[in-house]
Amino acid sequence: MRKIFEWYATGAYSIREVGLMARNIGLVHPRSQAKVPNSSIHRILRNRVYTGEFEWLGVVYKGRREALISKDLWLMAQDVMDGRVDARIPRTGGSAYAFAFSGLVSCGHCGCALTAEIKKGRYIYYHCTQYKGKCPEKYVREEVMAEQFAAILSRLKSAPGIHDLIVRALKSSFATEREEHELAVTRLTGEIDRLGKRIEAVYTDKLDGKISAEYYKRASSQWQDEMRRCHDELRRYQEASEAYMNEGVDLLILARDAEEIFQKHEGASRKRLLNLVLANCTWKDAQLSANFRKPFDLILENTTSQHDPKSGDGYDDAGKENWLGN
Repeated sequence: MRKIFEWYATGAYSIREVGLMARNIGLVHPRSQAKVPNSSIHRILRNRVYTGEFEWLGVVYKGRREALISKDLWLMAQDVMDGRVDARIPRTGGSAYAFAFSGLVSCGHCGCALTAEIKKGRYIYYHCTQYKGKCPEKYVREEVMAEQFAAILSRLKSAPGIHDLIVRALKSSFATEREEHELAVTRLTGEIDRLGKRIEAVYTDKLDGKISAEYYKRASSQWQDEMRRCHDELRRYQEASEAYMNEGVDLLILARDAEEIFQKHEGASRKRLLNLVLANCTWKDAQLSANFRKPFDLILENTTSQHDPKSGDGYDDAGKENWLGN
């Protein structure tokens, strides 16, 4: 059993290859003595019980059985299965290769994950893990899936000249944001000063015997809590400077250039970009579908309106409210 986890945790083998190696060394069901299918290999790799723990209703408990593998080894196998680590191709001498879309796409037929494997030592194919049983979805070459990802990202590209207009609108909105920011800082600074004077005054009254120690403790404690809240809020305003505008401009540039960036990179770089921009990617009947994460969904909405003939000239100042979230 340990071998199954050790093989798979390297990232060098697909579940199908691990299953083949396990059967070659004689892995069979303890009762029926039948060969263990790939679906059972998948369940074994997902089962926490081999670490000496078990999960019930979302809570992990310590089991009575002795652990067969370490928890670290089990977690490494989960990382590989969920596409959080790079896979290694033994046919290329163990050089690292990140399957670009592993852990990103699920099967539109059954909801299982799509996994990748190498064919003929060079071609990368994706297919359903068939964890829930036989699935009709066919194997697909990575290049085919990449073309469809690129087509989806191309939808974020702005019409000529529109990108600069949106950046100017963002900078204009930042001027208003900065004015509100300065007013908030002034308000909080004044509130902190007022609370400090109250605490000093009530302390003097306690020393002079004008109020009881109990009243002083209750009042000063309340004002100190309010002062800490004001300090926390002030700190947040002070830390949020022009990063608001700069991050917004960076996101717009990323959206505009997403397809080009995707085409120029591969492997882990592609995966990072797709994880940032897209969510809920599914593959069904050789067709890819995906949702855009926020705020890229708002950028897409404006981009779509720019190309819509019904939208007239495409963009005006009133339109900026949509993607600014107003």
